[in-house]
Amino acid sequence: MPFGAAGELEAFLVERGVRRNIGVIVPDTASAMAILTRSDMIALVPRRFGEAIGRDEVRVMGAPHLTPDLECGMCWRRDRKADPAINWMLDLIRTATNPP
Repeated sequence: MPFGAAGELEAFLVERGVRRNIGVIVPDTASAMAILTRSDMIALVPRRFGEAIGRDEVRVMGAPHLTPDLECGMCWRRDRKADPAINWMLDLIRTATNPP
């Protein structure tokens, strides 16, 4: 969950009289998706990630409140600039982060 989103989600739920019951805290979105596909839990994850990873295993819905933008980046060594794997990953990130 992007920094700040937890507070915004909490405020949204409190306004509606709902209290969260946090079952697990994970270090990243991929871990959250792995748990979601094997449980009855819910999570706030980037939509495209949920759609790509969850496919038919989870239901993806829009967040009930505005969420902050998510920055995605990549770092690599300068001497690897021409590496086909690096360029493949950059293209993948560009495709995933730029809406059609």
